[in-house]
Amino acid sequence: MKALVMFLLLTSSFAFALQVTHAAYNQPADQLEIQIQYQGGCFEHRFELHLVNCALARTENNGLVNICDANVVDITGVEDRCQTPMKRQLVVPLATVGATLRPILAGFESGVVLVPKKSY
Repeated sequence: MKALVMFLLLTSSFAFALQVTHAAYNQPADQLEIQIQYQGGCFEHRFELHLVNCALARTENNGLVNICDANVVDITGVEDRCQTPMKRQLVVPLATVGATLRPILAGFESGVVLVPKKSY
């Protein structure tokens, strides 16, 4: 029983280490804007957006769409033992995303964001 309680305490402290609270596509800037919460404060954190498990699907409104799981990953590489609740907005420019990958339907834990085909 003691081991189970320790396991639950450890996993619950790390389960909320990084959470996407909101994600949206900013069309004029052609970028994703992602709001996150995490625990830290001892070090500056760096994050990356990973689009994984992508599959091409036909939709009624957008035609063929790449549907992907979107994961924000902390790539700091240092274990931050501070527990200060931190909030931050990440901006992901999409200029480098190829036209063949668009449109993308990115699924975050807070919801789904459609990245449309870029209008040139």
